Amino acid sequence: MKDNCPHIPKVRFPGFKNPWQQFKVGDFIDFYPTNTLSWEQLQYGINGIKNIHYGLIHTYLPTLVDIRKCTLPSILQNQLPHKYKLCKKGDIVLTDASEDIDGIAKCVELINLGGQNIICGLHTIHGRDNKHITSVGFKGYLFNAEIFRSQIRKSTQGIKVFSISNKTIAAFNISIPCTQEQMKIVKCLASIDKQIEQQRKELEALKQHKQALMQQLFPHIGNNKPRVRVVRSNQKWKVLHTEEVFIRVTERNNGQSDNVLTVSAQFGLIKQQDFFDRTISNDIKDYYLIKKGDFTYNKSYSSQYPMGVIKPLKNYEDGVVSPLYICFRVKDGFVHDFFEHYFESGHFNYEIRKIAQEGARNHGLLNVSVKDFFTKTKLLVPSLVEEQETIAKTLSSINTIIEASEKKYELLKNHKRGLMQQLFPD
Repeated sequence: MKDNCPHIPKVRFPGFKNPWQQFKVGDFIDFYPTNTLSWEQLQYGINGIKNIHYGLIHTYLPTLVDIRKCTLPSILQNQLPHKYKLCKKGDIVLTDASEDIDGIAKCVELINLGGQNIICGLHTIHGRDNKHITSVGFKGYLFNAEIFRSQIRKSTQGIKVFSISNKTIAAFNISIPCTQEQMKIVKCLASIDKQIEQQRKELEALKQHKQALMQQLFPHIGNNKPRVRVVRSNQKWKVLHTEEVFIRVTERNNGQSDNVLTVSAQFGLIKQQDFFDRTISNDIKDYYLIKKGDFTYNKSYSSQYPMGVIKPLKNYEDGVVSPLYICFRVKDGFVHDFFEHYFESGHFNYEIRKIAQEGARNHGLLNVSVKDFFTKTKLLVPSLVEEQETIAKTLSSINTIIEASEKKYELLKNHKRGLMQQLFPD
């Protein structure tokens, strides 16, 4: 059943026709103080009161939290707050800060506490429906639906870090159906969440398998042979300077291309327009012109990539990149795809660490000179081209499986988003 009424969703379960009832969030949600404990004051694997840090909501916890299936850190005994409010079944926990707008007020609902004492921590908002208007599980989906998210986007404040308060959230309008319809929606979306979680676990297992395999196929630091050989050979791998394997790319863009690219740790070389939702660079005549297969080193570092990232150009025939990047291509006699996996394995980070000047980092960039990059770093390379090729094919085949699993994972998440748009009013 479809209806243009703002309090009726586009799709209803059979037997439900009445409009949803509208409330202010503050009409039925009471908010409680939370603590400001940092990760240093928490520890996994010890007894004590559990703590929900906002980082767990951003990266780990599902929409509906069953503590029997999730691991939370405990508060160190000498760090326990003087005052706190224990969570109850059906409580919601939202993030009050994020570096991106989509992470603001991300919500989880506690559907089973597993007998644990749990409190809400740093940058969280703790809410409870003391009027019992909602069924357990419904709020987790309601506060992640577009009817709520659209109001978040209009109300968030901040430039670099977005933030929101429980007072602001309390003033938002929200529509709620009868309890029976709530339970139908929860059952439907929870079944999709189960599929998504199963697919996430499969994807994670594939990635872990690949990481373990790379540890076997590439020699460990200080060794000149891998633990597992993919060809019948006992030859030591050769130690070569980077300049012996690669040639630097320095050709400037003279109008050959307007395909401005940036290097993303997650997506590789991607259009700047797609990555930043806008084109940042205007004058690109001094940018480097790179061709398909060329590698680009982004010296920007992060907690996950402390030595920056190296990615090949795969999805375009050519493009232009900032002169802040170091660009290079494989010389004849070496297997290109082997080095894509070599850099991905993290083995080259040890070499970057030797030349990066720790005390001279500037604006999030490692201080790595072009000369040092090519002359003072080394690669460990199989003497046999056949071994390079076989390693590349082995890991590329796993990548193909991982990409298929990632695609299925994204399709399931998109299906859930589309369904939520149908099951909740605009």
